[in-house]
Amino acid sequence: MDRTTGNGSDLRSFFWPRAIAVVGASADVAKPGGRVVKLLREFHFPGAVFPVNPGRREIQGLTGYGSLEEVSDRADLVVVALPAGQVPAAVEQCGLLGLKNVIVISGGFAEVGGEGMALQARLEEAAAAHGLRLLGPNCIGFINSLQPAAASFALNVDSGVLRPGPAAFVAQSGGLGVLALFLADQEGLGVSYVVSTGNEAGIDFPAVLSFLANEPAVRVIGGYLEGVRSGEALRLACREAAAANKPVILLKAGASTGAVEAIRSHTGALAGSDEAYRAFFRQEGVLEAASMTELLSLLKAFAPGRLPAGNRAAVFSLSGGMGVLAADYCAAAGLELAAFAPHTNEGLSRLMPSIATVRNPLDPTAVLVTRLDVLRAALEIIMDDPAVDMLIFITALWRIFGTAAGEMLAGLLRRNNKPLVVIWPGCAPDTRKLICASGIPFYEELAEGARAAGALWRY
Repeated sequence: MDRTTGNGSDLRSFFWPRAIAVVGASADVAKPGGRVVKLLREFHFPGAVFPVNPGRREIQGLTGYGSLEEVSDRADLVVVALPAGQVPAAVEQCGLLGLKNVIVISGGFAEVGGEGMALQARLEEAAAAHGLRLLGPNCIGFINSLQPAAASFALNVDSGVLRPGPAAFVAQSGGLGVLALFLADQEGLGVSYVVSTGNEAGIDFPAVLSFLANEPAVRVIGGYLEGVRSGEALRLACREAAAANKPVILLKAGASTGAVEAIRSHTGALAGSDEAYRAFFRQEGVLEAASMTELLSLLKAFAPGRLPAGNRAAVFSLSGGMGVLAADYCAAAGLELAAFAPHTNEGLSRLMPSIATVRNPLDPTAVLVTRLDVLRAALEIIMDDPAVDMLIFITALWRIFGTAAGEMLAGLLRRNNKPLVVIWPGCAPDTRKLICASGIPFYEELAEGARAAGALWRY
């Protein structure tokens, strides 16, 4: 049966709708159909929203429509939020009306087995017969922060705004998609797309990955994967991302027997062999994350779009002990401590106090903690050294300069194209916000920051 797999270049109209019809819309924002309408309006979808519900003529301040026929010539995306038993007929109607883009957020399909599998088979048949681009069922929809379009019933960001940016996330779990957006928002990381594929009766994980590989606004792609039906489609999509110099970072579930069983009742995906997936990832250059925390950590590292020419790292630490620990973590991450060029040693020697030893990792001693201008000059000398591929700046607390320290680091990033990683436990919130907004990967924990820097070289 035909599916929307592999090349996702034809999904542009799907993820950038001009007008959206919500079938099963509700005035009750606690219901999925009501929540979709609310989020589209709350996050400022620029197009028209058509709530479809035969029992109401007004829904959340919008004109209600009794049937899809009343708006079929104006909507180019349909979100279906109906009980599972009513969904196949609604999807068939979309096809008959010539509507090609459909999201089914309803659950109760292959993930529950039995009759649910038969209902999903009907969806797949309708999608194939009418050439529909169908997302779902059993998904939360998608979020496009660029347009913006929150075609979803689940969205949570503390900042209250959709923050466009270099990252994108595709998930076979709606909950983890929402969590990724929430965590990225807390880190000040812009996410241009979050797409939940659910049971994949039509558009599948590789198709979305392919679309994101061809999206100019996206620099790095994260994902949560339970399994795929077509390994070749996934391979082609990963190669599209590699050709576009866009790292793919995946959190893969299904290593245990219990997880495999849970996957079957979650999205109905084929989990496959964990060893086979790992071999596939190695072959295709996919970075595997062991947790959501690590996935976000790597997304931050790759978001600036900077890769090191080699694995030679310079570690500049305002704490001698943290510098020593960082050297161990860097070695474990596959990084070497750069040997400074003679002119770098000379320049640093002129700036450092006599009690400081110029070597890598560099500990400028407490004398320079209060000299922001000298620190800036020292960091510039190190970044300009051709023997240095990346700089890892480490400090703790160090709040005496307030946001001026963050501005100094942001300026350092702008004047050089090499990767810069900042590890700063106890950073003041305003300073951290400024650093993150500048695009610098920011970490509060030494090992996490070193692993992220090492991932840049491994990729």
